[in-house]
Amino acid sequence: MSTIVTVPRSVSWKGDAIAVLNQTKLPHSTEYKTLTTIEEVWKSIILLEVRGAPAIGIVAAFG
Repeated sequence: MSTIVTVPRSVSWKGDAIAVLNQTKLPHSTEYKTLTTIEEVWKSIILLEVRGAPAIGIVAAFG
């Protein structure tokens, strides 16, 4: 029997905002935060809600 594993996207565009996978909630839940301001982006990076160099770079470029 095979198992299908889905990996959630860590960053995605949602209109005028960016949606990030809140890494602090893993592995117990999959929660996305919608960021619309530079302050929200900065706070999300500082609080380690966004982790990993590629994801941090993409999110920082949004700001």
